[in-house]
Amino acid sequence: MTCTDKQGMIQATDLKPHDGWRGDWSTYSDCPGGQYITAFRLQVEEPQGAFRDDTAANTLEARCSDGVTVITHNNSLGFGTWSDWVSCPAGSAVCAFKIKIEQQGAVDNTAMNDIEMACCSLE
Repeated sequence: MTCTDKQGMIQATDLKPHDGWRGDWSTYSDCPGGQYITAFRLQVEEPQGAFRDDTAANTLEARCSDGVTVITHNNSLGFGTWSDWVSCPAGSAVCAFKIKIEQQGAVDNTAMNDIEMACCSLE
């Protein structure tokens, strides 16, 4: 994730909570110039039980402030169901996030399991 100011100037880059133990980083996706992320939803596979492989959180979609553009990187192969969209109040946008990551060495190695985002006023 990268963060920009209201003029679109990058203020912080490569914000990541962890390098991860597996997988490759995708390229960045972003909202059109002058737009911000204002909503998101997560595709999550429910626990599969003791003898099946869990994948947990698989894909994140984010909606830009134009209300139309949706950005996503879909590497999930369709596992899981989508949550409802969660939106920031009018006049605000996503300004922070935190994610829940399963510790290394766990039985299923599900990696990211959930995400929370915070909204800040655009004023």
